[in-house]
Amino acid sequence: MKKIFLIMIIASALFSFTKNLDSIPKSMAISFDKGIVLVGYKNQDIWYGLINKMGKLSIDKELNIKGKLLKIKKLKDGFIAIGNTSKKNAIVIKFDKNMNEVWKKTFNNSKDDKISSITLLNNNFFILGETLTNKFKKDIWILKLDQNGNTLTKPLILGTKFNDKASDITTDGKNIFVTGYTNFKPFIIKLNSNLIKLNSKFLNIKAITINIFSSNKNILIDGVVKNNGYLNIFTYKSDKNLSSNNITQIYTSKSEALFNSKLINNQIILTGYDKVNHSKKAIIMKIEGNYIAWKILVKPNKNVIPYSILKTPRGIAIAGRIKDNGFFYFIKDGKNID
Repeated sequence: MKKIFLIMIIASALFSFTKNLDSIPKSMAISFDKGIVLVGYKNQDIWYGLINKMGKLSIDKELNIKGKLLKIKKLKDGFIAIGNTSKKNAIVIKFDKNMNEVWKKTFNNSKDDKISSITLLNNNFFILGETLTNKFKKDIWILKLDQNGNTLTKPLILGTKFNDKASDITTDGKNIFVTGYTNFKPFIIKLNSNLIKLNSKFLNIKAITINIFSSNKNILIDGVVKNNGYLNIFTYKSDKNLSSNNITQIYTSKSEALFNSKLINNQIILTGYDKVNHSKKAIIMKIEGNYIAWKILVKPNKNVIPYSILKTPRGIAIAGRIKDNGFFYFIKDGKNID
């Protein structure tokens, strides 16, 4: 296992635009008019909104459904959003280009289901989550839906003898790749478009996986690993046959929580927070290969939890929570900060 030790200067973020919200955004996408679409929750209800290119919250929609939307993806003809209801059902909403609802469906396999991620392959949606398979045990749950939200096959259930946690799902345009962890042991699963398992492996590290990406000839995973009482970032890189054991731990001086990341130009930009002296300080980091290229503290740097990050033509957009309120803002790229 390769260990990377870092000495770095932490810079403060420079804001070009800030928006306070009375809702809590969990995920973002670029709208078709170059604004920002947000999904999350408001007053414990499912919520979605649109900040147009002038910075105005032009859509602010609260549904009469208890729960949270967790992720949104842009499609050729609109958007697809996923989340979970307070009744422990999965919910999927399809929007058109103007964020009008096209269809809205809930799914359940047990008394306690939830979904965490979605990807698109061959015009079908593949949704990853967890389902209760007996009174005490949860397994991986994968749904395959058509463009109208209809299930195409019987849901796939994969599991070990422990409780399984579903983290993320992606595609390379041919196959599906899933990551999660069981008993703090990360795994990766490769499936074809018919949900037939092609390969799988456990990673030789005790950690929690967060995101998975397909990049050129490689599969990349990031997450957090406990190290001497601290939580630090780890990355895994492999070919698409999952033959590699290339795990890198990136050590810093603080305990970190990772919430979301994006792969931009084959480099990971992630967001989370440092926990120092019982204070949560939001951070953004850019990972190049096996080291952190830059790291930024987000202002205000206390009680800020950044849930989502998005690369836009204007800069890096961040959305999340400050105490009981939501926030959304842009910062300049860290490489331009002195």
